[in-house]
Amino acid sequence: MKHKALIGAVSLVLISCDLGVETPPFIRWQSQNIANYTLEQQYICNCTDAPVVRLTVRDNRIISIVDISNDSVYAENPYNRYRTIDSLFALLEAYDDRPGAIWDLTYDSTYSYPSLFFLNPHELYADDEFGIISKNLIVTN
Repeated sequence: MKHKALIGAVSLVLISCDLGVETPPFIRWQSQNIANYTLEQQYICNCTDAPVVRLTVRDNRIISIVDISNDSVYAENPYNRYRTIDSLFALLEAYDDRPGAIWDLTYDSTYSYPSLFFLNPHELYADDEFGIISKNLIVTN
């Protein structure tokens, strides 16, 4: 009986592969177990010119934010603009069921994190759209 279940499970996996079913980016990201990394990120909106910053993330929490144009260290995360990769996925999931809320969504080809997206959190408000660009992830210990 155990062999039949195993054969069935393996067959299902092979059929899924044959049908071209792709693993979702969040699952690919999670499967890598990356909790410590640095990442460059930029918040884009009509409200302000936000610089490109380097985030240092330990245990999936931002521990340092540095403006890469002048090496100044932020004492706090201004307006909670900058996000860990897990937090980016959570943000996208929160708006996933709203048609037109998310656009230009692109994933990093190596690590499968959201590398670019724009979000319109309130359909009826003008100029509250924003985007986040994330790049140059380096896994650290």
